[in-house]
Amino acid sequence: MKMQKPYMALKSFHERLRCRLDGKKIWKEEFRKVGLVLIGLGLTEPFVNGKVGMWPFAVIGLVFEMLGLMEDFPKEDYNV
Repeated sequence: MKMQKPYMALKSFHERLRCRLDGKKIWKEEFRKVGLVLIGLGLTEPFVNGKVGMWPFAVIGLVFEMLGLMEDFPKEDYNV
């Protein structure tokens, strides 16, 4: 139950940001770059400096990476 509230907040943030970025490729590329850096920090920091509390960077990096990889779906409906 402790993690449900932060998860719902992260999911809400992801959905709002995804709607605003729909069709904007430049921002998606930047999100992928930032996501890869954050994933790298979150995964290597415990081994380099011994700081275990850096795992949230990996989680946030994964969210940014997913935002960068989402596809642009056409607005029209192709049902015949």
